[in-house]
Formats: sequence, C-alpha cells, structure tokens
Amino acid sequence: MIRQSLTIAGKALRRLRLFLVLAVAVSPKSVAAQNLIADPTFSIGVSAWKTRGALPARLDWIGTAGADGAVGFARLTALTGGPGAFFANVCVPVQSGKTYSWGGFLHFAAQQNAGAFFTVDFFADSACAGPNSLLHANGPSLAGGSANPNTWYLTASPDIVAPGTAASVLLEVQLSSLAVSSTAVDFDNVYFGTQGTGPPVAASVPMVSISALLLLATALAAVGVWRLTNR
Repeated sequence: MIRQSLTIAGKALRRLRLFLVLAVAVSPKSVAAQNLIADPTFSIGVSAWKTRGALPARLDWIGTAGADGAVGFARLTALTGGPGAFFANVCVPVQSGKTYSWGGFLHFAAQQNAGAFFTVDFFADSACAGPNSLLHANGPSLAGGSANPNTWYLTASPDIVAPGTAASVLLEVQLSSLAVSSTAVDFDNVYFGTQGTGPPVAASVPMVSISALLLLATALAAVGVWRLTNR
C-alpha cells in the first residue's frame, strides 16, 4: 500500500514539474526575450535611439503611462513645420536569411496634419552604417488627423526575411508632417525579433517564481503520501 502510494505521488509530482517547465517555455517572459530592442518599453529612457534627417527633430522620454499602462514612452517632435519627414531609429544585429517580426505602438497626443509609421533598413555591416540599404520596408501608417488622442495603436508589420548578406537592421520611426507648425508622435512597446516576437507586455501582477512553485509541489506531494499511508 505504501509503495503504491509513493508511486502515485511520484507520478503526480513529475507531471506537475513537466507542466511548470512547459509553462515557462511559453510564458510572456520567454517570448519577450526574443525581442532584440533594448528597453523596448522605454522604462529607463531613450538613450539607445538617435534622430537623423535634414530637418531638426527632438527625441524625449515621457515619464507618464504609455501603451501598456506602465510609466515611460518616447516622443519624436518635429522642431519645424512641414512638409517634411523626421526620424528616430535604433540599430540591432540580425542573421542573414532569418525571418523577423517587427512593429510597435504609435500615438498622437492631439489630432494633427501628420502621419507616422515604422520602417526597417537592412545593412551588410554590423552598425547600420553601410552606404546603401540592402532591403527597405514600411509598416502600416497611422494618420494623425483621424487618430484618437486617447488611444495607442498597434502597427504590426508583415514578417520580413533578412537578405543573404545582412548583418544589422535599422528600425526607424518616421513622422511625416504637412503641418505648418511643430508636430509630434509617441511610440512605445517596440519590437523586432525572430519570427513570432510580439510587442512586450509589462507585468501587472506579482509572479511566483518557478522554484517556489516546485517547492510547493514537493510539499503537496509529501502531504499526499502522508495522508495515503495514514488511512
């Protein structure tokens, strides 16, 4: 009777451990780990990003709630009126021939005569400094004239395959302005990573560690064995 009870409890414990391992494998944390963008939720600033272009622009960190409700997002501001394009970008390494998912959230704080979208440019060097892009793609555009100021919009772009000689990619936010005055677009929860990567999600509830769950499972199994052997 005791041996049978131990066998049953052991099987139950092994199944629970297997379930926990599988849960870790498909958890949001493991999915987010595929994202190649450093601090994609802008929790600590915008230092990894740069502006470029002939027209002056400014990139700011905004310390209020962003796309996921957590504090921190980036704002690209056109310092002059349009028409014109303004850019903020970040460079990350890629593997040639690999398929990547990319996109992010965009937001206009007020309706304005402007549009914004994400773009990618692949380069043969490791610093996105090559003279020519190997491959360029634009993501879906958000129109500032019709966007709701109270809404963050996810702009998920079609998956893309890195060219055969690619070593880096420049992920860029482009603000295209037709306004005569300054315009701005906010962006947050940006992602670029291996196929299947999605926008990062900030944790909203405390998470119990896997080691703590395993310890609890062991304790429950021990209690089960004691109850079976003392019937």
